[in-house]
Amino acid sequence: MKSFSTHFSTKIFLVSGALFVLSACGSTNSETASNTCFYINSVDSFEAVDNDTLRIQTGPTTWYEADLLGTCLNLRFEQSLAFEGGLGNRICDGAAGGYVITDEDRCAITSLRRIPDPE
Repeated sequence: MKSFSTHFSTKIFLVSGALFVLSACGSTNSETASNTCFYINSVDSFEAVDNDTLRIQTGPTTWYEADLLGTCLNLRFEQSLAFEGGLGNRICDGAAGGYVITDEDRCAITSLRRIPDPE
């Protein structure tokens, strides 16, 4: 599991080394009737299952699993990631899912689901 901080840059949020606590974030996760979503600034850590599946932690026991379109180059070896929200500052399941950005690739999220704590 990798921890990281969240830095704001327009719609792209860079995540790297240590946890950065954000103030006034409001609610961190969102479940709508048709979509599963999380706010990018609520991401605490991530772990790559393989080069096309990513687990994302947004709270002490809140995890999501994202399937990516095709293979995301070297995802398993990344120490930091950036997220680009399809809906501004949120990543959601569905057509406007968003992107995971590595040092070498920009990978579309094709599906997102909430999962139990993998540990």
